[in-house]
Amino acid sequence: MARPAIGFASVALLLASGHAAGAATMPLYDAFNTLCVATHAEPGLIAKAIKISPFKITHRTAASTPGPIPMSTDLWDMEVEGHKMSLAVGHSQEAMGTAMITDAQNCTITSFASEDASIGAVRKWAGAPGKGSGVTLYEFQMQGGKPIALEHGNAEKAAEIEGRAWHIAIITRPNMGSVALTHYLPPHPAQ
Repeated sequence: MARPAIGFASVALLLASGHAAGAATMPLYDAFNTLCVATHAEPGLIAKAIKISPFKITHRTAASTPGPIPMSTDLWDMEVEGHKMSLAVGHSQEAMGTAMITDAQNCTITSFASEDASIGAVRKWAGAPGKGSGVTLYEFQMQGGKPIALEHGNAEKAAEIEGRAWHIAIITRPNMGSVALTHYLPPHPAQ
């Protein structure tokens, strides 16, 4: 199943129209929606969104490792409506069996302020029941641009093969909230 196309113009439109609606009350949710959701957590699109976003963002560092799971990440410091945050954007490759690998794209935003309203909005947006304590995980698939709960079994396997599998990890602590959105792309042959 083809993923809906999203490009630089789509990101610019979202930034122009969507930020002001909730920025004063839900800075973490606005940053998550603008930088992670609208870009499908694609590192290249996130880099473009950063350049035109209304948020104060400065690049901090980049790192990568060749294995055992190849991955790379970029880190930024952000400020949204007076809330200090960090943005981590990453890419990794994981084995799926002996001959296939899958790429995972990740966008994580951590706020160093109380973000109860934002966390509640992300939980509602996920459209799936959360599981776990301390770290709450939400597994879902994207259909028509909306998250839908991912059923375990054959439906889950089909979503993974078609690149529709996503998850969100939410961590909350007093005066801190973190939201990590990960998209698993369709598996492909290892090279």
